[in-house]
Amino acid sequence: MVTVVAIIGGEGKMGKWLCTHFVKMNYSVQTYDVKIPKRKPSNVTFCRSIEECVRIADIVVLSVPVSQTPDVIMECELFMKNKAILLEISSIKNDVVKALLKTHNTITPISIHPMFGPGAKNTINKKILLVPIREKQKEYRIASSIFKGSKIIIIKNAKEHDELMSLVLGLVYYINLIFALALSNEKISRLRKYSGTSYTIQSLLCESILASEPSLVSSLLLLNPYLEKHIFQVNKNMHELFITIKTNNTKKLERIVNLLKRKYAQESNINESYGKLYSLFRL
Repeated sequence: MVTVVAIIGGEGKMGKWLCTHFVKMNYSVQTYDVKIPKRKPSNVTFCRSIEECVRIADIVVLSVPVSQTPDVIMECELFMKNKAILLEISSIKNDVVKALLKTHNTITPISIHPMFGPGAKNTINKKILLVPIREKQKEYRIASSIFKGSKIIIIKNAKEHDELMSLVLGLVYYINLIFALALSNEKISRLRKYSGTSYTIQSLLCESILASEPSLVSSLLLLNPYLEKHIFQVNKNMHELFITIKTNNTKKLERIVNLLKRKYAQESNINESYGKLYSLFRL
């Protein structure tokens, strides 16, 4: 029976979210972070070392930068008790999964990727990706019990996960950073005052990405080996569009738009998407 949860990296945004989540589940929560908390919640115990934090824990949750996760896995394993669960939530899996596979078989390693941020109120209907380590069904059952009501989606392996994330996260973050850089010398409040739906939606996404932990942004853009080829293609497409606009080539631009419309219409109802956008934000 699970009674004690240890969270390594409890002072980060996601770490604090995890603390709240497990407290709501009535577990005894203790946490460790290199950053000393400004205030210590009465229902969370702050530990002075990883060893102190994980030694009696039934579940150890890692919420640390991706680049540090493999080393933290190895350190936690040294002090964890038999039959404990070691769960990590990194957004890039390749090196992390390799580290989990090296852990002793007396603990249960689980690799998940919550497809939501610390702004989520709960886990109901939220997507959580699961990369199997040793026992797929057992890991699925544990993840489902820890994050009740969520949609656990099993990804075949770390390679498939990272390839997908290079598109659905890495490329999105890259494009939004370009957008932010393009407007960084403008008066944002003035743009917001006169903007319509398109700018409002785009700026909300852009600003929410800027609210992310810098370590998350850097890991998504620097540590995913599959992202570079997509960035290369984006830059190539941007140059082609620039030349099309610079030469006032109306026919080519409209041809590009029509080709894209036909492509997306094969798998999505773009008119319905337009309606959902207005419905979602009530603009």
